[in-house]
Amino acid sequence: MSKIYSVIVLVLFSFAVKAQTDSLLLTFDAANKFYENNNFQSAIDSYEQILATGYEASEIYYNLGNSYFKNNNFPYAILNYERALKLKPNDDDIIYNIEYSNLYIKDQYNQVPDFIIDKIHTKIVHSADSNTWAILSISFFILSLIVFMIFLFSKIIIRRKIAFFISILFMFISIVSFAFSSNMKSYFQNPNAAIMMEISTLKSSPQTDGTDLFIINPGVKLIIEDKNTDWFEVKLPNGVKGWVKKDMLEVI
Repeated sequence: MSKIYSVIVLVLFSFAVKAQTDSLLLTFDAANKFYENNNFQSAIDSYEQILATGYEASEIYYNLGNSYFKNNNFPYAILNYERALKLKPNDDDIIYNIEYSNLYIKDQYNQVPDFIIDKIHTKIVHSADSNTWAILSISFFILSLIVFMIFLFSKIIIRRKIAFFISILFMFISIVSFAFSSNMKSYFQNPNAAIMMEISTLKSSPQTDGTDLFIINPGVKLIIEDKNTDWFEVKLPNGVKGWVKKDMLEVI
């Protein structure tokens, strides 16, 4: 008898799962049609309805981000693109949409003036994704080993000297490329990242009467360093740290 009950429960559970899946697919299709018909708020409501069930997928967050973007809600567009990226790292379309959406975040924060070398460094690091930097790192590492073998086995002095210095250069490029790859990966996939959802003042301490450091506009990506009951200590993209109210952020 217990076996019969087990089979019945399993069958009922399977039907329930299938029914829920079918319902989610219908809602997803409806959301896509709303989007195609430029009914972006209804599309947003439908995608949010799917996420409210606990189901997550990169495609849902991506489409939700597109809907928010079309609705001119850029902070929420960025938030959902970032959530999509966590589920599908290094997706070119998602990364492009994040970068493009950030163009609409006007006067993100009053930056501390960067040294020219910092600007060049940031531009180089963000010129490729983490996978590309990783491939370059591995490639130059292999080339370094090959050239080093030439150094070891060549009997011509000048060739040995040239091979040695080229090997060191390739190894240096490999190490730098690996560092850039790690930098890009942590930038897009940091588990403590958050998006500023409302205009807020960065404080020097977790107190309302703390010294004002910066005015931060919605849409800026921050890294959460620490927290207490009501405040997050965050780090701005320019490296400056300060405190903001928890209810001003959405964790990615």
